[in-house]
Order: sequence, then structure tokens, then C-alpha cells
Amino acid sequence: MTTLITCLVLLLAAVRGTRLIVTDKLSDPFRQFLVDKLGTSSWITYLFFCPWCVGFWVSLAATGAAWATTSLSSYISLPAWAGIPVVALAASYIVGWVLTREDTE
Repeated sequence: MTTLITCLVLLLAAVRGTRLIVTDKLSDPFRQFLVDKLGTSSWITYLFFCPWCVGFWVSLAATGAAWATTSLSSYISLPAWAGIPVVALAASYIVGWVLTREDTE
């Protein structure tokens, strides 16, 4: 049960962190700065507007933190170098799926 709660919190944190970067008004100045300096065709600009891209990196950070600070690693029979990316990929898919179905403000 603890692992399920850990995974749920990891997912919710990744969804919220990704939404903060990709769509929230709070990060509008940063995204506008990227557009002004790099243009809309830059891969870096694209990265900060893409929920699937940001979702992976946020999920990777959240998974790494959960792996290091909780018992998540004891429930996944993979070494950290394989387990963290696998869990992060699964989490990032859910994050991207949720964010592409949200209503935008």
C-alpha cells in the first residue's frame, strides 16, 4: 500500500510540476523570454512548451527522488540505472496523457 501511495504522489507531483512549466501563468515570462530570444523554431523553446517532453524530465527527477528516499526500489526488481528510467517513462506517459486532456485556461 505504501508503494501505491508513493507512486500516486510521484505522479501527482510530476503532473503538477510539468503543468507549472508548460502552461501555468507563473512561468509565462520565462516561456516568453525563450520565444523572444530563441524564436519558436528552437528545440529548447519547443521543449518548454511540450507536455510530453517536460513530463519526462520532471518524471525522471521525481522518480529519482522517490527511488532515493522511499522504499520504491525494493518493489522493483531492477537496478537503479534501469529502474529509474523505466518508472520515469511510465510516469511521463501518464503525465503527458493527463496534460493533453486538461482544459487550458
